[in-house]
Amino acid sequence: MGAPKLTYSLDRRMRRILESRLLAEGKILQLESLAHAGKYLVVGCVWESGRQDILRYTRNPSIVFKLLRIDRCLAPLSSNFPRIKEFKFYPGLGGWIILEEKLTGVHLQHLKPTVNIVEGVAETLAQLNQVASSHWDYNGLWPHSSSYYSRYYGRWFKRRLKRWFSWNPTLNQTVQKGYKAWFDRFQPLIDKITCFNLLHRDLAPGNCLYQDGQVQMVDFGNARFGVFWEDYFLAEFYFTGENQKLQQVYQQRYFEVFCDPELELKQQVVEFFRAFTYLRILSRPHYRFRRNQDTEHMKRYARYERLLRELVEG
Repeated sequence: MGAPKLTYSLDRRMRRILESRLLAEGKILQLESLAHAGKYLVVGCVWESGRQDILRYTRNPSIVFKLLRIDRCLAPLSSNFPRIKEFKFYPGLGGWIILEEKLTGVHLQHLKPTVNIVEGVAETLAQLNQVASSHWDYNGLWPHSSSYYSRYYGRWFKRRLKRWFSWNPTLNQTVQKGYKAWFDRFQPLIDKITCFNLLHRDLAPGNCLYQDGQVQMVDFGNARFGVFWEDYFLAEFYFTGENQKLQQVYQQRYFEVFCDPELELKQQVVEFFRAFTYLRILSRPHYRFRRNQDTEHMKRYARYERLLRELVEG
């Protein structure tokens, strides 16, 4: 299914208000809804002048604050990330519109991974993950007294484990408790981390563009500060698959660029985040595999299920 269309009333009001605000660009020729989550919309906009923008509409000021904070973090980096042009509260729309530059290029979902593409992904991701904060909230600003592990991982993987267990009735209660204990044993180490990396957290090929030999990353709506392994293993899954040569290229280039003062500590929890990524892959698309019975997807699912079991069960 495609992205949901804008409601007629919001479409009409948005056109009228934006056209009156940005007179130099003329009429809006097209508004295309790219994503919709509650009161948060992402819209592609084509102007009469030929200019193209990404518009983010929200009623939640904390989302605006978060995206502006990320934009300031990305400012010193290369042009491989989109920048915010303007943000403004529009009473006529009852919310904020964030005007973001639209990067051009070919989405990586339309290209076969090559050494150059994988090196580009690794280099751009390492630049992003090097942006650091001493705090682990979404904006990387506010201190927290609670456990970082419990806040971001404890509840998440327990829900995903419960779902995965329901699809694997052969895993008895003893085995299930073993999985929970395996993840929990990493909590003391993870809670020692004090240098948190800026994460994209949605590194699907559709959010990466290839232009003039460079990889660009877009759509930071899910970004927050955390541990770089989250992005690292998800990108490895999408862009290298089972190709060992590409995996080696990816690893080498990433760590040539990436630098972290707590890398030695984070190396000690690498197995946790590898298993975390396996579980993330297994628990999200399973319903599609069952419905479509896609042979290639089923093979991929079986492989990552095997890798998770080998890692945790030994």
